[in-house]
Amino acid sequence: MRPLTYLCLLLPFFMLGQHTISGSFSPAEEFSYVLLYRATPSKTDYIGQAKLSDDGAFSLELDGNQPPGIYKIVYAIPQEENNFNLIYNGKEDIVVHYDLEEGLTVSQSMNNILWLDYMSHMMAINQHIGALYSKEPVDKKALEEVFEEQGNIQETFENKSNGLLVEAFIKGNKMYVPKTYEPISEYGTHLKAEYLNYIDFENPLIQSSDFLLDRLMAYVLEMTPENPDAYKKAIDEVVGKVGNHQEVKKIILEMLWQSMTEKSQDDVANYISDQYLMAIAKQEKDTYLLKMLSAYKNTSVGKVAKDFNISYGLNGESVTTTLHDLSGYDSYLLIFWSSGCGHCLAELPQVKAFMESNPKVGVVAFGLEEQYAEWKNEIKNYPHFFHAIGLGHWENPTAIEYGISSTPTYFVLDQDKKVIFKPYDLEAVKSYFKED
Repeated sequence: MRPLTYLCLLLPFFMLGQHTISGSFSPAEEFSYVLLYRATPSKTDYIGQAKLSDDGAFSLELDGNQPPGIYKIVYAIPQEENNFNLIYNGKEDIVVHYDLEEGLTVSQSMNNILWLDYMSHMMAINQHIGALYSKEPVDKKALEEVFEEQGNIQETFENKSNGLLVEAFIKGNKMYVPKTYEPISEYGTHLKAEYLNYIDFENPLIQSSDFLLDRLMAYVLEMTPENPDAYKKAIDEVVGKVGNHQEVKKIILEMLWQSMTEKSQDDVANYISDQYLMAIAKQEKDTYLLKMLSAYKNTSVGKVAKDFNISYGLNGESVTTTLHDLSGYDSYLLIFWSSGCGHCLAELPQVKAFMESNPKVGVVAFGLEEQYAEWKNEIKNYPHFFHAIGLGHWENPTAIEYGISSTPTYFVLDQDKKVIFKPYDLEAVKSYFKED
């Protein structure tokens, strides 16, 4: 009897240790499941999932063993774009509502309520500052009043959050506040100079959050002039602030590298790789990242394209040569394609027709194939292309060197086989050669 009695006495305490994250999504028909993860500086751990009811309601139970920290609700795919962070202190339930138009609101959980309220105030203040600076003449007195209000709001919320987990975020989000009027250029310089000074980079909660990454990305991408030297300087500053926190450093550098590739800032992307990211990838034996960095560098604008064997017909005979040995054209359009790719088979005839009016452009078609026969049959339709085949498809060494992850993929090379343009699609190819 005694063990049973002991268990009954403990049960209420176990029950008291359990908390829930619950709420609703709207419009309900746009959502089906929510997934819950706990974020740490080095990884994200899956906790559980819940199916939404017909009215969009959900409830996720946290047992007493779940520690305080940053928890992430994922509500759609891709996961990295459709989620939000919540602060869980291990002591209270959290009730939220997420609306596709209005965003996130929290009705229970002091940490999260304070954070959203604080951010709402700060967003309004920043919009007001921007509006006042954009008017001519600038109302200096009104600006000074808004800056004073900004300082008061910061102080108020720091006092309200004292002793709570959210305090680190509110203090970390502190902005530069001028004591008197400053011209916009001077204000912008001071704002950036202090932008990262209030963040506690040693706080695991901060390290685990989207807040830190968002702040660092904004520093480089939104507060820095769009030129390579300025970007490099800002990236060095961010790395210096992160210090020895390898997990955070790797994540932010990968995000910045990806952003620079999307901006076609090849020089900056390769700087991130050469200066920081390649060493981290080697240290962690991240072969995928190593291949990706190397492939991008191989195909950066200004780089000589990697050589490979090709063949073509000449006076009824087959001739074998290499990409680098081709001559007789002002430029070359290199296409990675596949005979099993419907999109490729639709575009190659367009390339053929389009290039008939561009006789100074040679077309090099590299087929990524599993079998030889289908490729051989298909290339008969393009007798004036220079053809190459790469068996093994995505695992073909040349495909890896060029970082090919989808077909068709296009590159424009000059007569010396240097990459001069990386078209996103066929329309970009056509636009390039029309302008040229």
